[in-house]
Amino acid sequence: MHYAEMFEKYLTKCYETHNKDMFAAIIWMHKNQVRLPDGVIQANRHLSVEEKNGIIRDILYPF
Repeated sequence: MHYAEMFEKYLTKCYETHNKDMFAAIIWMHKNQVRLPDGVIQANRHLSVEEKNGIIRDILYPF
């Protein structure tokens, strides 16, 4: 299995379990210019910008 396939499976699992690590993965993908799977983009539409920013802040600055 290619790395990209493994990463997409990881993202899918994070979404299905509502795992905030998904946001860390999205940040990583964005920084590395990896195209986000459509399902991941759709999955995050239900969160407000404030919620997304809060989760991202918690991941980047946990302490």
